[in-house]
Amino acid sequence: MIAQAIVLALSLVAMVGISLQGILFTVPIFQRMTFDSICHRGLMQMDQSGGMTDDIQLFLESHLSQAGFQELTIHGDRLVPLGTEMSLYVQASLAVRSLTTGLQMTQETRTFVYHNSILSRHLVTAAGMP
Repeated sequence: MIAQAIVLALSLVAMVGISLQGILFTVPIFQRMTFDSICHRGLMQMDQSGGMTDDIQLFLESHLSQAGFQELTIHGDRLVPLGTEMSLYVQASLAVRSLTTGLQMTQETRTFVYHNSILSRHLVTAAGMP
């Protein structure tokens, strides 16, 4: 009876450790998705504006800060002529928790980088054509 209780207790500790590790493993994936989504929206705004503006810079800084990212570095091309390449580079750090083999929580800083280039497009509509 005591042996069964010990096995049950050890099994519960192992299951809690494994499930906690699984949760801590998936959290950075969702944080990466959030980071990429915000940066992509900024790049699409750059495409509409013809380059990086102060409003887009402020948009990126505020949304990334709200998502918990720190130490932001943002570089984007300003005033890009139509048909040429524009790029956006964003680097941010985020404090995340991880579980050691001794089942102790540690905090580490991960760096996220977004670097993407697109062609500045010139959209022509038929609205003004006779």
